[in-house]
Amino acid sequence: MTDRIEARRLFSSCGLALTFAAASAAQETAAPATSPEPIEQIVVTAERRESTVQETPIAVSAFDAEALRQQGILDPSDLHSHVPGFFYTEGGGGSPITQIAVRGVGNENVTAGGDPGVAYHFDGVYLGRPTAAATDFFDLERVEVLRGPQGTLYGRNATGGSINVVSKKPTEEWDAIADATYGNYDAVRVRAAGGGPLTDWLGFRVAAVRDRHDGYLRNVAGSAACGGECEDTDEEDVWGVRLHVLAEPTESTDVSFTLQYHWDDGAVGQVRLDPFTLSPLPPTSDIRRVRNDLETQLDMEARLFTLRVDQDLEAFGGLRLSAFISRQEQEWTQQVDNDFSELPSTFTGWTEPSDQWVGEIQLASANDSALEWLFGFFALREDVAMRFLFYDVNPAVFSFRFQNGGDFTTHSYAVFGEGALELEPFTLRLGLRWTSDNKEGSDFLSVTFPYALGDPIAPFDSESIDETWHRLTGRLVAEYRPSEDAMLYASVSRGYKSGGLLIGNRNPVVGGANRYDPEEIWAYELGAKTRWLGDRLQANVAGFFSDYDDLQVFILTGAAAHIENAAKAKIGGIELELLTVPIENLQLNASAAWIHAEYDEYTSADPVAQIPGLGGSSETNQKGNPLNRLPRWVANIGAQYAIPFFAGSTLTPRVDWHYQSEVFFRPYELDRDRSPAWDRWEARILWEAAPTDYGQFSVELFMKNIEDNDHVMNISVGAISELFPAQGILHPPRTYGFTLGWRY
Repeated sequence: MTDRIEARRLFSSCGLALTFAAASAAQETAAPATSPEPIEQIVVTAERRESTVQETPIAVSAFDAEALRQQGILDPSDLHSHVPGFFYTEGGGGSPITQIAVRGVGNENVTAGGDPGVAYHFDGVYLGRPTAAATDFFDLERVEVLRGPQGTLYGRNATGGSINVVSKKPTEEWDAIADATYGNYDAVRVRAAGGGPLTDWLGFRVAAVRDRHDGYLRNVAGSAACGGECEDTDEEDVWGVRLHVLAEPTESTDVSFTLQYHWDDGAVGQVRLDPFTLSPLPPTSDIRRVRNDLETQLDMEARLFTLRVDQDLEAFGGLRLSAFISRQEQEWTQQVDNDFSELPSTFTGWTEPSDQWVGEIQLASANDSALEWLFGFFALREDVAMRFLFYDVNPAVFSFRFQNGGDFTTHSYAVFGEGALELEPFTLRLGLRWTSDNKEGSDFLSVTFPYALGDPIAPFDSESIDETWHRLTGRLVAEYRPSEDAMLYASVSRGYKSGGLLIGNRNPVVGGANRYDPEEIWAYELGAKTRWLGDRLQANVAGFFSDYDDLQVFILTGAAAHIENAAKAKIGGIELELLTVPIENLQLNASAAWIHAEYDEYTSADPVAQIPGLGGSSETNQKGNPLNRLPRWVANIGAQYAIPFFAGSTLTPRVDWHYQSEVFFRPYELDRDRSPAWDRWEARILWEAAPTDYGQFSVELFMKNIEDNDHVMNISVGAISELFPAQGILHPPRTYGFTLGWRY
């Protein structure tokens, strides 16, 4: 019954978008006096070559700089409400770790030994740490979200998809942009960027951002518990700066250098979802009011350096040789109060430094030949260390201290290539990639339990790993173009993600290693990309089916955690994206997805069910249960209308609506692991002055989560000393404010 109600809600909303599309057809029939402008094509590099979204035989959602501004997409979390099948969560507890899933597959191992299922690329550079996506979008050319396995052309194999962030580069003319925002929760965001030519062959661009707001979670613990003022949590405190330098010593040579710094001192907050609490005071009636005697803190710093060379080989028929080398250094430390009370009972500390080197070489054919091809070589080295401490001094239950960590090095090498043969109206693409992944390192685990009895059970229990995996992956795509406005495609692809070791989680009581196997997938997709009504209606649809072997699933147990390989899992669904300009100045967009994903062969024991009185089920067969972090129904609708105003200015109101059905965060389909279905509205109104010799000024008013609902972003199950509490991360509450902008 619930699914039927959700289906009616979803399709009634999508019906609104289809009604708009029908209206656009009527407008064309009526031949309006002023014909609206056609929808602009967004250029993407989803296949490592420039093409438009409509020419790319992949399910891809793309947003250029103007679309990011119009839809209020400020960071990866905002993609959650604009991309079908995209799910964004944050780790919580002050951790900057992001868990992004596309079509139900994402990042399960968030420790130093894991790899993301959805790869994150900045200007073509693969960034392996899951904290890389916890950055603001500022001064960007576009953002691309590719859905489905990406193993042929991109840095590391990704089984779920890829996020490609492309920043603005130096241009031949001087330009600049700046804006300043103020909102509730004392929110302040200031962004500025600009640049241009220094000489005929040398240019630069610099961009900076400052983004902060007070905590969304109010700490109501008494001042005596904190030894002074109790700090709120779930705040933002970000600084970022980026420098591009571009040199063109010859007409066929480009040399670019990128330097980027990112600081983040804004800790993500968490709330208690279970009624049980150690606090002597009754629970608060407002979920956003918490009690913490210890301030949640985060200190993160990241540095990125990239040197890239692009060379046109005119003597060899216009071949293009590209190469880059990049280094990212990152370190973050956090602490968090885990007992949700004024008592000094438990806290955790976590630190993770990392150092990543990436290099890549590509040789590509000219774009004007019937046979296009690209060959490349990829190399990565990543050194990551982790130290984690959980400390419990709670005499009311029992006490223990848990410490773990490790040092790991990953080497990854790949040779890849793809060719496309165009035989109008058909095109056939074949891509192959051979990958070698090696992980080497050791970890440790120290547990004292009960702490009052003295000596640890395992003062130093360690494990090492030195394993190498080799895989051949690839894809085959067939395209058919019946007209200039339509493209049909079918693809089959093979994806892979390496295995590893969940650092410091060898259980000293029951023993056993905590290694896990690689994850592999066969993915099939049928799609259509079409334009109608004189390029005023764009309709894209994709149907897909994915068959997973050894899908990696994270399980948090009492004194540790582990990753299990679900033997079989299947995912199938349909995604629809619509964009139309039915009449002049009116733009409507809609997207929807229905996804059915379940474990096909998977046995697992719920650790919570083993504790008497805590509920749950002891069933070990999870066949038929939904995959983690994947709603079955998703819908997004947006509308904006540009109204001519005084003195050549324009007033553009916009409204957006997002809906998603219920989500489970563990594989047992229990109510404690469930986030109910929810929807959210946001609105903004933008006034833009007419351009002048001094630039173009703008003022925007905005409001997000208009209903002020408390939507759950993530759920995790805590440590045994807290009797497995369900801890939650919430989406932001109602936020509103204004932005002053200037462009030149």
